[in-house]
Amino acid sequence: MRDPAREHRAQPRSARGIPRAAARRVRGTPRLPYGDAAVAFAALALVDLERPVEAVAALLHALTPHLPRYHRSVPAYADALLER
Repeated sequence: MRDPAREHRAQPRSARGIPRAAARRVRGTPRLPYGDAAVAFAALALVDLERPVEAVAALLHALTPHLPRYHRSVPAYADALLER
């Protein structure tokens, strides 16, 4: 039987040493128990690819659900970073 949570946990490990593969995983990471961890590793890969602004934007989007306030402004600022 397919276990999506287990498959998701394997994503950061499979991307180690392959920054481009990890970077592709940043967008659309599902809200699974380890979704934020996958975004964190993908953001590190983006930094390795010299794309730190995209890394920060991805991390801000992942952080937003955990914030007590600013659920609209933080992602809006993250998106604005990408438009520069």
